[in-house]
Amino acid sequence: MPVAAIAGGAAGYSVVDCPTGLALVRRRACSLCLWPRTPEPALAALLDELDPALIGRVRIEAPLRALGDALAEAVPERRLQPLREDALTCARLLAQIAGVVAVRLRLECVVDDACRRFHADNVALRLLCTYLGPGTEWLPDPAAPDRIRRVPTIAVALLKGRAWGDGGEACVHRSPPIVGRGVRRLLLAVDPLPPPDQ
Repeated sequence: MPVAAIAGGAAGYSVVDCPTGLALVRRRACSLCLWPRTPEPALAALLDELDPALIGRVRIEAPLRALGDALAEAVPERRLQPLREDALTCARLLAQIAGVVAVRLRLECVVDDACRRFHADNVALRLLCTYLGPGTEWLPDPAAPDRIRRVPTIAVALLKGRAWGDGGEACVHRSPPIVGRGVRRLLLAVDPLPPPDQ
């Protein structure tokens, strides 16, 4: 099934040209907000030669004030600093838009077809960025499963989940099928963590 490139906005999603525009995901009618971007030169140079297997699987739950140190401990190699900095920037964006002070962060090399079925996440909001390999696939209209869109590599996407709670639609999406294609993905996923008393 062919995957169409994103050429512009439509009902249910927004494409923005700056990180602050990602706040449009708060609108009831918006289930996905996408920021296509050009990586900083240092990050682009790193990604050009990075083997995603070097990252493995990083999982962190931390307040923003401690996230930088936690990332440095989990991904300590000095040359990976541009990746750590970008992941931290993405986490701060998500936290600001979601109104939280702590996040759950995953940075992992994906080699299988995990999450290969279309679904909506059981979170309020999720930030996804595929640093290497094909990006997340999603449906602008869940009633039209043949109209698949793909988030561009390195773009930042904010996806509304089932727990958002404003009555709007959650974003229906999946991981792109990669098994048997000799492809690996390097994926960042960031979720908001509610305060401990909630």
